[in-house]
Amino acid sequence: MIEITEPFCGAVLNHRHGRKVKGGLEIPVWGTAPVGDAVTVDGAYARRFGDRFATETVLNASETDLPQSARA
Repeated sequence: MIEITEPFCGAVLNHRHGRKVKGGLEIPVWGTAPVGDAVTVDGAYARRFGDRFATETVLNASETDLPQSARA
């Protein structure tokens, strides 16, 4: 199972949690997934560190729900 650990479920984010970019707020996304599973967030492959992953995504709506878990 793939699990997003940061930002945590229910987090309220603003410019201090990322950086303003054209089109929205770019934030880091961290999580865990089984070793060997490819992880993508908004179509971009995440960097892997053993069972952890990291990537960035751009939030472009006033309210966005990120799924906290998924299956590979």
